[in-house]
Amino acid sequence: MQVFVQKRVDRKALYGDHASEILDAPYVEELLRDRAAYLYITGHFPSHLRPKTNQYLRQISYFYKRPTSFDGRFGHCKIKDDAIRALGLNDHEMVKAVRAKIQGGYFIQKSRGLGTRNGFSKIFMFTFENGTPVHPITVTLQGAVKDGWD
Repeated sequence: MQVFVQKRVDRKALYGDHASEILDAPYVEELLRDRAAYLYITGHFPSHLRPKTNQYLRQISYFYKRPTSFDGRFGHCKIKDDAIRALGLNDHEMVKAVRAKIQGGYFIQKSRGLGTRNGFSKIFMFTFENGTPVHPITVTLQGAVKDGWD
């Protein structure tokens, strides 16, 4: 019988210069978790974030040459393994729901067009039918799946 021991994460080293800001206020780490889940899924930063939040995300991620989105089509940022464990991203409801949809043949919509926002609270997805994108759905932070992209 193999026993897997999960390595303990040094959060101070992970968060670097931002460690005191994040660790002194537990709600900040929870807010970071939701934004990091979006980055983990899509491989790119959500739009319209505050500068401090962008700094936090840059601290826990790095540039990667190959596509990093869950569907393997786009994205250039990857979350550090320690951040995935520290924030519990594999247990995040949105992450689990998007993985399940990708297993079911869905793809992530990178953008809904020029001038649209890519907020961290929703992942837009679709399937292909005869080479045409169809069946748009929205996956929310809570893992709920809604028809359409509203």
